[in-house]
Amino acid sequence: MQPVVTIVIPVFNEEQYLAACLTSVVNVDYPKEKLQIILVDNGSTDNTLNIAATFNDVEVLIKKDVNVGGVRNYGAEHAKGDVLVFLDSDCVIEKGWIQLGVTKLSEGRDVVGGLYLLRDNPSWIESGWLLSSSKEHVYQKTLVGGCIFSDKSAFSAIGGFDENLSAGEDTDLTDRLIANDYKVDMLGELSVIHLGYPNTLQSFIKRQMWFAEDYYQKFPQVLTDSIFLLTHVFLLGVLLSVIGFMFDTRLSILGLGLIVFCPFVLTMKRWKRFKIKKITVELFIKAYLIDVMYICGRVLGSFRSFKKSVSNSNIKKYSRR
Repeated sequence: MQPVVTIVIPVFNEEQYLAACLTSVVNVDYPKEKLQIILVDNGSTDNTLNIAATFNDVEVLIKKDVNVGGVRNYGAEHAKGDVLVFLDSDCVIEKGWIQLGVTKLSEGRDVVGGLYLLRDNPSWIESGWLLSSSKEHVYQKTLVGGCIFSDKSAFSAIGGFDENLSAGEDTDLTDRLIANDYKVDMLGELSVIHLGYPNTLQSFIKRQMWFAEDYYQKFPQVLTDSIFLLTHVFLLGVLLSVIGFMFDTRLSILGLGLIVFCPFVLTMKRWKRFKIKKITVELFIKAYLIDVMYICGRVLGSFRSFKKSVSNSNIKKYSRR
């Protein structure tokens, strides 16, 4: 007997890709009477809600001024299904995706997820970032927020997504599920086409700034995060270069070495992660440039996170008075 499935789609100013996402969802091969589609809007000011209104099978809820984890949790609170599906509004799915996910859950798993794949004709930034786009190779060990199937009871038992995190809530969800002995699997066949990868350097950097906004809110646990450490080694390199330029050339050389080294480590790490066998000069340069922008975005996001952390500390201090 097929379970009732609730799909939760968080949105905020998603007019560019929403119609494609919802079209793929309403056309799935799953009984309509056992499928609930919930769209949760986080205060869109563009044409998002007008687009959603053209889809009769979509329930629209409003949840403003919360992080994406809170938006997803709000949708889950209104879910009628025993299976929760979290899908992002810039993703499109295949007709058999829902049934496949339900089947995989029924095989003894509590939560399953897929990967993000490239769209057709991606920009050089997209292809340079996602060096491989195949369902055959599962490179991601933790859930990605826009492609999750979960048993509702398991999701509820651990309290859903952490609403205090502005990014990384999917990794946090994975860690807590595993820590509570729930069976979590990443499956390549459940992957979705992700239309919303940044396709300009500006949007790419902004995305990395967003991912780094919670660095100091997760301190000291974040000290085990290799990206956090590389980001701050890179920042150290920048500081040494500036100080060395004014006082000691040797410090500048050391700083420049760190600046060059950190993106190189990321590029090699991604090369290994995606199991790229043939390295071309063109692809390496493209990947390395993107990793430079990646770290720069993380550095800028770290400043924002530090500022937020100081502000929150001051608020707590004054609230005790």
